[in-house]
Order: sequence, then structure tokens, then C-alpha cells
Amino acid sequence: MADILPSETILERRADGTLYARSPVPLGRYADKITERLEHWADRTPERTFLAKRDAAGVWQHLTYGQARVNARAVAQALIDRGLSHERPLVILSGNGLEHAVLALGKVAAVAGHRRS
Repeated sequence: MADILPSETILERRADGTLYARSPVPLGRYADKITERLEHWADRTPERTFLAKRDAAGVWQHLTYGQARVNARAVAQALIDRGLSHERPLVILSGNGLEHAVLALGKVAAVAGHRRS
């Protein structure tokens, strides 16, 4: 555990009862979008489990980084082909699941693709 960042917390109490908590450790570099991390790990460990859930029978269903990238890119292209935009947004009406995650990642990738073009 010695290589984990310190767990100190700076607490600031306000007269109105508000309590602010912050870390004294500066925030390091981070990705702008979750799809950047997906690309990173799909390049390095495509067969590693990215997400998993149990099906109705209790059996684990796995989605690897590589599968997630392929599926998210396909969803992104389908959304772009269908005119996804700020004027025509996407709403995901579903419970949590692997399919929901892939659709959400595809949406992020599609919007990022629109901003590049």
C-alpha cells in the first residue's frame, strides 16, 4: 500500500455549516473523454475485461476492451449516419447493462467525431 497516494484531506468548515473537503495532492494528467481511455486500454490489453455483468442465470457476461472499442465505433458511425447532433440528441432509456455502456460510449465517440470534422 506504500505506493498509493496519501489519504490526507484538507477540511474547510464555513460559518454556515458547509464543509469543503479537498486533497492536497495535485491532480495529475487525465483524459478529456472516456473514449480516450478505452482506446488506450484496447490498444494495450484488447482481451482484458472492460465490463462484466451477470445474466439472468447468474453467469458472467464479459465485454473486453477490444470488443467495446469495435462496438462503440460501430454505434458511433450509425449515430453519425442518422444525424446525431446537438439539435438531434440521443436519449438512452434503459437500465444499466453492457449494451447501455456501448451505446453511451458510441454516443461520446460520435459527438467527438462531429467536433473533429
